[in-house]
Amino acid sequence: MKKYLGTEVPVGVVDLLRHGEVEGGACFRGSTDDILSKNGWQAMESAARKSAPWDQIVTSPLLRCRQVAADLSEQQKTPLLLETDFREICFGEWEGLSAEQIMQRDSEGLRRFWQNPEQNSPPGGEKTRDFQKRVLTAWAGLLASFPNSHTLLITHGGVIRTILADLLGISLGASFAIDVPWASVTRIHLQIDEPEQIVVAKLAVLGGGL
Repeated sequence: MKKYLGTEVPVGVVDLLRHGEVEGGACFRGSTDDILSKNGWQAMESAARKSAPWDQIVTSPLLRCRQVAADLSEQQKTPLLLETDFREICFGEWEGLSAEQIMQRDSEGLRRFWQNPEQNSPPGGEKTRDFQKRVLTAWAGLLASFPNSHTLLITHGGVIRTILADLLGISLGASFAIDVPWASVTRIHLQIDEPEQIVVAKLAVLGGGL
């Protein structure tokens, strides 16, 4: 086995499923624990079917992820693990506000966050670097815990972009250019690159739901 993020990992496949549309529409939801809309639930199940079966399902604890995770686990008879560190970043004063509302109240703060989130955390929210650290630590732990297997990880847009930014070697700000729609699946295939003998990742987008 080779090392990734300082942790020994084998080859494997992880499908990153972003939650679907949420009741209340698009906003900086973060730690706010809203439920999925009917369309959001259907879209997630449709997207998940494209990547099944899995050896295990790992989910964020927030309702918009874990409710469908529990349903898929029961349908597919697949073990389910809840991992709190895959929850979305807390946006503090921006929680529950749309981008348009934040632009009216704090346009400069939002611009700085989009341009350089590592140095400009949401006001009153979780520090972006702390968010990155907990997500990538949980990610390394997931890879080490499930050798040579196929995992479905149900989580959030910010979590997915953090993982992709690390794999691609880009900043979190640059990752905002990556489109991660609701109920979309991004497949990460980890393998050993010969003859360099290092862990590399191949990415594929399996598409979204409804």
